[in-house]
Amino acid sequence: MINFRSEKGGALVLTFITTLILSMLGMAILPLTVLEYRSSHNFADFEKSYFIAEAGMEEAIAELSEDWSYSGTTGQNLDKGIYDIAIDGSGDLKTITATGKIGNTQRTIEAQVERTASYYNLSEMKDYAIFAQGDLNIEELGYIYGGIIGVHGDLHFESAEQDGGAQLMVEGEIIPKHDLSHKKNKNFNETNFPPVTDRELMDLSAFDVDSYISWLKANYSDKVTEYDKLVSGGNKKTIAEGDYPNTPDSILIIQNYDTVELDGKDTFNGLIIAHKAEKLSIGNKATINGMLIFTGKELEITTIHITGQSINVNGNIICTNSTQQKGNWKVQLHHDPEKLSYLDDYLPENYEIIEESERDVKLLKWKEVQ
Repeated sequence: MINFRSEKGGALVLTFITTLILSMLGMAILPLTVLEYRSSHNFADFEKSYFIAEAGMEEAIAELSEDWSYSGTTGQNLDKGIYDIAIDGSGDLKTITATGKIGNTQRTIEAQVERTASYYNLSEMKDYAIFAQGDLNIEELGYIYGGIIGVHGDLHFESAEQDGGAQLMVEGEIIPKHDLSHKKNKNFNETNFPPVTDRELMDLSAFDVDSYISWLKANYSDKVTEYDKLVSGGNKKTIAEGDYPNTPDSILIIQNYDTVELDGKDTFNGLIIAHKAEKLSIGNKATINGMLIFTGKELEITTIHITGQSINVNGNIICTNSTQQKGNWKVQLHHDPEKLSYLDDYLPENYEIIEESERDVKLLKWKEVQ
């Protein structure tokens, strides 16, 4: 039998071998660790680049909502990455391509968007005998037959002794200037003015009359006669029945004058628009067959001035602002659907609002592209 004096040499060899094996294992695992780190880092960049592209897409939609002519941008910095926006298309349909980049990674999102249109049902105007978007102040109420009295603001009656068959539709407060027991208001009640309960009050608060006039002139130029202070000068414009074709489907536009006057004893047919006038004056014994639309000058209150007692309106009166009537208001207002039917083409159910601020951007499709 052989006896070893010491086992130290064997232990050293064993330690050396173990260290060598562990080193070899470490060297073998190191590339895997680096690869895993790189994969994890690349995955983070991959996800982040999508979110960056998504942010670019949201910016593009917001920009197009403000300005439909927006054409995109490049090199926008976001969270250590950048995004590019490209926009193609024309009309009311466009394609947005948003690319998010971080490091050597990029992802791209593509979306189709549409600029939606807003519409007014202008045919509703024909349902009203008289309408005011703001307050309506009437000193002497004459006969109103048929149709609706529609008022978004307060409806002030100084007299309601003579009434007709109109229905009453008021969003604001009804304020007879005299007590109901007063003889001037003795007929002001729900029997003579039945309320309208099965429909909403027409709202023209966002109705752009300038755009509407442009639409009429573009589509019905052969029917339009226009008088404009900016062209002819003067503060007052008096219109006689021979100053335009004066047929049931005529369109008469008078705008930018301080005072517009419809001459007494004359007959006026069709659609009449008194725009941006402080005062509208209707002469004694005048007759209006059709629709009269008038607006205030900027934000001022429009005044109707009726100079006589023998005035006939066979159609209706529409005001896109507050209205304060001055003078004797013993007028016969006959809501006549037949007279108003000649204006059907000018008062469509789907009149498109062409103001850019009234149009929304709608997202149609959204997908990631390679």
